Amino acid sequence: MLARRSRSVLTKVETFDWLMNVNTKAPMIVAQECARDMIRRSHKGAIVNVSSMAAFQGCAGASVYCATKALDDVACHGGGVGARGIRVNCVNPV
Repeated sequence: MLARRSRSVLTKVETFDWLMNVNTKAPMIVAQECARDMIRRSHKGAIVNVSSMAAFQGCAGASVYCATKALDDVACHGGGVGARGIRVNCVNPV
């Protein structure tokens, strides 16, 4: 789990940025590049992102982490690539 436990009111901006970059921004960029390559090659298939059940149920002392995982789930709505035969899915392990 890429999390730094702290209460949201005590979370430093640096910690917030780090969590956003690692847990939300990086997977989005990887999925974008993957989709672009699949489109360029006319390749159909699936992009699977890994989130967490923390996106739905939260964890004491990890509210920022939970928020980043919820954003991962939102990003899995596909970005309009379904018409090109590309599914974007998200798994949420415990």
